[in-house]
Amino acid sequence: ANPKFNFVITDICTIFLSMLATEICRIPMTKMGLVEPMTRVLLKGGGTPDGRADAIGVFRNLSLVKEFRPQLFKQDCIPGIIAELQRNDCVAFALEDSAVVFSNLSLVAELRVPLFRAGITYPAIRCLKNGNDVAKQFAAAAVRNMSVSEGNRIPLFNTGVTAALKEAITSEKACEHVAAALWNMGLPEVNRVGIYKQGVVPMLIKLTTYYTPATREYSAGAMRALGASDELRRDLLKDGVIEALIPLLRDENGRVQNEASAAFWNVCAKKENKASVVSKPGAISGIIYSLGYGGDFAKEYSAGAINSLFDLDSNKTLIVDNGAIPLLVNVLRSGTSNGKKSASSALSKLCSDPSLKAKVKLEDVTLKENGDGKVTSVSANDNIETRSTSVSTNIPTSALAPVIEKPKNITSSKSSDQKQISKPGIPSIPKHHEHELWKSVLLEGENIIVTALVAKPNPFGIHYKRQLILTDTPRLIYVDGTTKEIKGEVEWSKEKPPVFSKINPTTFELKVPQRTYKFVDKANGSLFWYDHIANAINQYSS
Repeated sequence: ANPKFNFVITDICTIFLSMLATEICRIPMTKMGLVEPMTRVLLKGGGTPDGRADAIGVFRNLSLVKEFRPQLFKQDCIPGIIAELQRNDCVAFALEDSAVVFSNLSLVAELRVPLFRAGITYPAIRCLKNGNDVAKQFAAAAVRNMSVSEGNRIPLFNTGVTAALKEAITSEKACEHVAAALWNMGLPEVNRVGIYKQGVVPMLIKLTTYYTPATREYSAGAMRALGASDELRRDLLKDGVIEALIPLLRDENGRVQNEASAAFWNVCAKKENKASVVSKPGAISGIIYSLGYGGDFAKEYSAGAINSLFDLDSNKTLIVDNGAIPLLVNVLRSGTSNGKKSASSALSKLCSDPSLKAKVKLEDVTLKENGDGKVTSVSANDNIETRSTSVSTNIPTSALAPVIEKPKNITSSKSSDQKQISKPGIPSIPKHHEHELWKSVLLEGENIIVTALVAKPNPFGIHYKRQLILTDTPRLIYVDGTTKEIKGEVEWSKEKPPVFSKINPTTFELKVPQRTYKFVDKANGSLFWYDHIANAINQYSS
C-alpha cells in the first residue's frame, strides 16, 4: 500500500524489461527465476499499472526464447497475466504484451490444450475487442494456434470468440490469423451452423480479395468447411460465396485454387443450387479453368463440381460448350484416384445422352454399358502420352469435397503443392468468355484487349486484388472481382497518355496528370502490360 514501494516495484520491472530487450541477455536471464516474482506482482496488484505492464513485458521477452516457453507456462505466468487483464486500470501495452505471450506459447503444440484450460481465451477476447492493432493481431494468432488442436475447437467456439475475431480485421497478418482460426473451428460439424450465424460470411468474402495468398486460402478453406454442411449451402449461395470464389478459381497460387474449387464443389452439391450456380457470370469458365490449369487437387475438386452440376440436364450443354470434355478425359487419364472417379461419373452422364455422346472422342475412352445400353462408367484409353502424377495418401475420401485439416501455425512451412502444374495441350479459355465475365463494366461495343488479376497497393501498404482491364476504346479500368464494381480508371487523352514506369519485374506505375497508379502482376509481369498499353497508346494516337 506504500506508494514509494509501488514505484520501487515498477522500477525493478522496468529494469528487467530493459535488460531482456537485448537478445544476448535473454537466455541467461531465463535462469534467474524472474517468473515467480513477476507473477506475484501481477496477482497482488503491486506497483503501478505501467509497472505491471512491464512485468508482462518481461514475460513477453522471455517467451521469445523458444526453448523456455514450456517452462514459462509451467511456472504459472498465465494466472498473473489474467489477473492483470481483469483490472480496470490495465494499460494498453499490457494487452499487447499479453497477446504476444499467448501467441508465442501457443506455438508449442503440447501447450495448446493446457493454455485453453488455463483460461486465456477470455483475456484474448479482451485483446481482440479493446487492444491496439498489434494486440489484435497476436490475440488472433493465439486463437488460431489453439484451434489447431482438435480438442479445443468445439469449446473454443463456445466461448464466443468468433464475434471477437470479427473485430480484429485491422492488418493483413491479422486477417490471415482470423481466416485460419475460422477455418479450423469450422472443421467440427457441430460448430458450422453456429459460426455461420455469427455473420462471418461477408467478412470471409471480403478477405478473399486480399493480396496475401494465405488469407485467400484460409478464407476459401473456411467457406469450404461451412459448405460441408448441407443445411448451409443454400444460404451460402444467397450470400454470394460463388461470386467470391470465381476469381479464386483462377488464382496464381495453387493452394488458393485447391480450397476455392473444393468450396465451389460443396455449394454445387445442393440440388436446389445447381441451376443458380451456372447462371453466375464466370462460374462455368472459372471451374473449367481450374479443371484445366489447376494442380492435381484443384482438378479433382473441379471434376467433382462438374460431375455434380451434370445432375441437371440443362447444365450439361453449357459446360460441354466451354470445353469440358477433353479436360475431363485428361483428369480421367492422369488425375488423382478421386478425380478419376468424378471424371468417369461426369463423362458417363454425358454419354448417356446421345446428342452429347457424339462429342466425346470414343478413341480416347472405353465405355461400359449395362443391359439397357446405359453407360455406367468410362475409362481412359492408354493410346495418348500423358505425364505422371503423384497422388497424396493424406487426403481423406468423401462423397463431397473433403474438409482437409491443415494445422496453421504462424511458423508453418509452405508445401510443394503450392506450385502450379501446367499441362501442354490444354485449351485456353476463349476470349469471348472473358468478355461475358466482365461485360457489366464494359461500354456498348467495347471489347477487352487484355485483362488479368493484379494487386493495387493503397497508400498504407495494403494490397487489394483488382481485375485490371485494358479495352479497345481505349480504357484502362480496375474492378472489384467480387462486386464487379469499377474501383477506378486510368484516364488518358491523345495529348497526355499515361507514362509507364517499370519498378521491378512484377510492379509498374502509370503516371497521369495529378496522379500515379501502381499495380503488381506476379503472374504476367510488368513488361506484359507495357507491351499492351504501349500498343493501345500508339493506335489511339495514330
